[in-house]
Amino acid sequence: MNAKPTNFSAPITVLPVADVNFESLVQLYHRYLLYFGHKRDASVLRIFLSKILSKDFSYCLVAKADEDTIGFCAGVYSYSPVALGLALTINDLYVDDPWRRKNVGRILIKTLESYANQRGANTLFVNTDANIPWLTPYYEQIGFFAINHRTLVKRLNKESQ
Repeated sequence: MNAKPTNFSAPITVLPVADVNFESLVQLYHRYLLYFGHKRDASVLRIFLSKILSKDFSYCLVAKADEDTIGFCAGVYSYSPVALGLALTINDLYVDDPWRRKNVGRILIKTLESYANQRGANTLFVNTDANIPWLTPYYEQIGFFAINHRTLVKRLNKESQ
């Protein structure tokens, strides 16, 4: 795990995941899962990240301060009838605790927005967790607006995948 940063004035750099050490990404994603109360073995995370990041439809950016990985923003592209074109849905946004409230999330989202725009996407979507009351206002402050109030999910068994 990363040590607590000592230099909050270090410049924040945002890199495509391909330009980041894979093991540091695995550790960062592990911290993200622990933050939300999910425990996963690192070997399972390596397999998952290898699979998802090798696909054209997914995109991930990583924030660094000096040599520490401190956050990431990941999403998937799809063609959306709501967007009437290519859209990027942000699946995950995570910033390590010491770096929260220091604009790292905003920097990640603005950079992701730029990459999505360059690829031809005309819309960003994000689903927020109702258990985190400050999350919707956070996204609204940076230009998102609500189009609905629910997201439903149905888990598929392995035989149907």
